[in-house]
Amino acid sequence: MQLTSPEHHQLQLLTVEDVGRLLCISRSSVWAKSRDEPDFPKSFKISPGATRWKQSDVRAFIESKVATKH
Repeated sequence: MQLTSPEHHQLQLLTVEDVGRLLCISRSSVWAKSRDEPDFPKSFKISPGATRWKQSDVRAFIESKVATKH
């Protein structure tokens, strides 16, 4: 199955640094939010030393925060 076909969105994975840049927070703040905020996007391990977040989950989290401000 080809993930880049018109029927499928390409899955993009983010590192802790990427998530921090999108949210304008530090790496340690990303980990703290991941641990302490139930609505923060869930991460997953792709290997023993690599944790990733789905970009779509992070963007949805940002949108939910923007929506609550209005």
